[in-house]
Amino acid sequence: MSCAKQALGVLASLLVMSTASAARADYFPPASERPAAGVGTMPFRLGSGAMRHDQGIFVRPQIGFGNLAAEIKDGSSTQTVDGLASSFGLSVGGVVSEGLVLHGTLAISSIPGAELESATTTQTTVITTEQEQNFSVTSLGFGMTYYTPANLWFSAGLAPHQMTLSTSSISCDTTECEPDKTTDDYGMGLRAGVGYEWWVSDDWAIGLGVEGFGAGGSDITAYGMTTMFTATFN
Repeated sequence: MSCAKQALGVLASLLVMSTASAARADYFPPASERPAAGVGTMPFRLGSGAMRHDQGIFVRPQIGFGNLAAEIKDGSSTQTVDGLASSFGLSVGGVVSEGLVLHGTLAISSIPGAELESATTTQTTVITTEQEQNFSVTSLGFGMTYYTPANLWFSAGLAPHQMTLSTSSISCDTTECEPDKTTDDYGMGLRAGVGYEWWVSDDWAIGLGVEGFGAGGSDITAYGMTTMFTATFN
């Protein structure tokens, strides 16, 4: 619930900043009235030099944190993973028309050191196992981002996702402990985000945003929400 409130708070702040900046958005002239950047005539040039997403190569790395959850099927039982996750992303592509960017996107979210405890009772003893559980989701696919004149952006993408659950024993008081194991599953997933950026030079902008995703495989279903910091070159 706290992560959802955090995401809603960030989204509200982005909308307020976008409204406040809208009055200044017309300050920048359209592409037809600006001088050429002078670095050739290729469609994807190294930056437009005009604080506007209207041409050139697009690169946006991002880092953040948020909530990551998953349901893992193991035979007739279902296991749940839920916790604070770190995330990293990288989008690389090019502007196809003013404000519209097509790009490939790599995204990684992971929960390190999530502990799982279980107890099984036998006729003579209680077998107690403490395990360390690491869960991660990795995706590599395609997406698009649209920038408004006020530099508020919206993005969406489709990608195959790899979901990995690694379990290792920390302590066990009998020889009947479960062995260390790694479970991988693959499935398609959707990602969508919204954010706001401030120009800090002709070609660089920094900002923050929120992104959510959901992916499902044959045995694992994962979903998450991330608050992220971005640095965009265009």
